[in-house]
Amino acid sequence: FGLAEHCVYVSHGGETVLFVDRNALSHGQVLIKNIWFHNFATESDLCTKTDDAVNTVSLVSCGRVNNGSDIDVSIVDPSTCVRVGSGCIGEIWISSPSKTGGYWKKEQETKHTFHALINGENNAKEYLRTGDLGFIWQHELFFVSRMKDLIVVHGRNIIPDDVELVISQSHKLIRTGCVAAFQTEEDVMCAVAEVRSADLDAAQISEITADVMSSMRKHNMGLQSLQLLKPRTIPKTTSGKVRRSECRQRFVED
Repeated sequence: FGLAEHCVYVSHGGETVLFVDRNALSHGQVLIKNIWFHNFATESDLCTKTDDAVNTVSLVSCGRVNNGSDIDVSIVDPSTCVRVGSGCIGEIWISSPSKTGGYWKKEQETKHTFHALINGENNAKEYLRTGDLGFIWQHELFFVSRMKDLIVVHGRNIIPDDVELVISQSHKLIRTGCVAAFQTEEDVMCAVAEVRSADLDAAQISEITADVMSSMRKHNMGLQSLQLLKPRTIPKTTSGKVRRSECRQRFVED
């Protein structure tokens, strides 16, 4: 786990996989259903951990934290700035000598992001707000989602990566890694997905859409609209990540 505002590095070496309850996760709680340790099992054992795949989400550790290093990683409620209890999801805050000075000529943004204080604690330690949601389990950091990308439908928090995985696995003609899920308005979730061919007929488009909607219902997630895109047209960063915000903007403008 790392970010530019912290000279990149925060943690590494994560090998533990937690299988957690999907519904609990959507309400900011971590309910562990099973655990896979790299040192004590083989990769083939993963299949035995996902019997209830529809209601289970797998999260991979980002590495050990707060274990003798000078990097203090804390999980904090982003609204109240109060440290959250064990087993709860919050924003990942970091304090260490590697924290950068701030954003160039952006004083207010720098104060908010780089000089955050945890309410109710007497020390004057200042933290970097990462904008990432996660939790710590047995000194290991687990990333859940970016705050700005989180989708909220009827009070339920939905992780876009989760939705995108379900969509990409719904039909063989959907390109893996080329799906974006986002919120367009209150309680409304939509998505765009690239297909493998630009020459699909109406029947194929209808079949893909129906399969996606069916898969979403099986996972108890309601998708308002799905837009299929031609191959290699979804906006991505130089590192290959899908630009969800740009996808949302294009979708709304269309």
